[in-house]
Amino acid sequence: MRTFFLMSLTTLLLSSLAFSQEKDIPQIVRMALPSYPTPAIILGVEEVIEVTLQIEKSGKVISIESNAKRPFFHTVIKEAFNEWEFEESDQERRDLIIRIAFRLLPYESKSSITSSFKLPDTIEIFAKKVKIIDRPSY
Repeated sequence: MRTFFLMSLTTLLLSSLAFSQEKDIPQIVRMALPSYPTPAIILGVEEVIEVTLQIEKSGKVISIESNAKRPFFHTVIKEAFNEWEFEESDQERRDLIIRIAFRLLPYESKSSITSSFKLPDTIEIFAKKVKIIDRPSY
């Protein structure tokens, strides 16, 4: 289990380095990924959301805006991106647009993937669809 965690952490860090080296994206110093909201999993909702970050000179994220259609997506995005930090810059403020794609995998899927980076500016977040069990009739 510890080995799996370390491999996942290493992959995440290497992915974030590659992600941030593309298309003039500032170097990511610290990050957290949004989790797939439970209500969205239960309702079977997928969505691709554009997130606009405003980054101050010190690298701190000072503004997070998204075009999420459902509040539960906006909540997890805001929580995650509040944890992001970038390397310092000479620019007073920088804007960065990142797409977050929330995608559901089939219930039967054997995949254990929870996220992936699609360079240069997209992060995919995965969850398995839930199995709907019919209620017995009495």
